[in-house]
Amino acid sequence: MSDQVTKFNIAIQDAGVMVDLSKAGLVTQAFQLPVTYYTADSVLSDLSSKQKNEFFPYVETTQLKCESMDAGMFSTIAKYQPLYPELSEQDLSVYHIAQAKQLPVLTSCNTLRLFMKKLKVEAKSTYWVVDLLADYTFVTAEQAGVLYQKLNNANPRLAPEDFSKGKKRWEK
Repeated sequence: MSDQVTKFNIAIQDAGVMVDLSKAGLVTQAFQLPVTYYTADSVLSDLSSKQKNEFFPYVETTQLKCESMDAGMFSTIAKYQPLYPELSEQDLSVYHIAQAKQLPVLTSCNTLRLFMKKLKVEAKSTYWVVDLLADYTFVTAEQAGVLYQKLNNANPRLAPEDFSKGKKRWEK
């Protein structure tokens, strides 16, 4: 890797991403990365008090930017909710953030990933955080394999195809 550090911006699509990071013990590590995370404040409000306490320090440092509902979000929700009734207001509000800021989304939900792809928005699973941790050498390949397993234990339905690819990559 070069000395030039690439900085990423990504929208956290659903509270499930934060829950998975919390359950896998990856919150602190996720915020060591050169990433600014965006989400809707309503997504953060879905977390337990303990989980909010884990994420709140990063809101204060602005590494986790929480956007409030605004007219644009309400318009996006009104437009897409009738077409995709399985998606919540939170899902669609973060879609709005991603669209407005031209960000990829980080999601723990396969339905949301399919929706994002349908709308031509790049979607990544929570395993992306582990990949970056290894790519930036915050963890070794062996540790990345262990972290993949921790995320899988936290959410066994999380992007099975990404889990398989990552396990192969990090078990070398």
